[in-house]
Amino acid sequence: MIDTSVGQLRLVQSGDVAAWPDFSDRCRLVILRWCRWQGICADDADDIVQEALLIVLTKVGRFQHAGRGTLRAWLKAIARRCWLTALMQREDSRLRELGVLYSESNDEIARLEAEFDEMLRMSLLDRAMQQVRGRVHESTWEAFVQTAIQGHSAEVAGAALNLTAVAVYSARARVQRMIAADFRRLYADSDLAPLSLPER
Repeated sequence: MIDTSVGQLRLVQSGDVAAWPDFSDRCRLVILRWCRWQGICADDADDIVQEALLIVLTKVGRFQHAGRGTLRAWLKAIARRCWLTALMQREDSRLRELGVLYSESNDEIARLEAEFDEMLRMSLLDRAMQQVRGRVHESTWEAFVQTAIQGHSAEVAGAALNLTAVAVYSARARVQRMIAADFRRLYADSDLAPLSLPER
């Protein structure tokens, strides 16, 4: 199944004018999230969104989609350039200096954004685990916790839970598959760069 934003992207690139409003709304959301992460005030964020969407409109036809996250990364790069341009044009010399610093600190900014993404992934993983815990029997969950998290052998966990080692292995695998599935769903709705996660 094609991701909705990718389907809209293809329609826009094919010249379907009717697809632009929905596509631009999705782009606007990504850019606004980036602005919030940067701590940009609402008025400046609105300006950045407008400038960025104009650039998207003129350049989207040449954009090459290369997998999940590439569209978001492209939009963030456009937003970053718009913000940098705005800072460099400010009359306030301190803001111009900030623009220069921002320009010279792209690597550091990218690192911080990557760290933020990783923290978000961890929070998504915690949410996925809590969701799964509420859907499985307590002994199934404990089999997973004792082996996958606490590092006990299946035999030790089985003795504590009155289960065979085979049952413990089966319970652990089931919980891991469920967590992975829930994580993928949460991840698909997030604003993260591509993550390599093997299909089950």
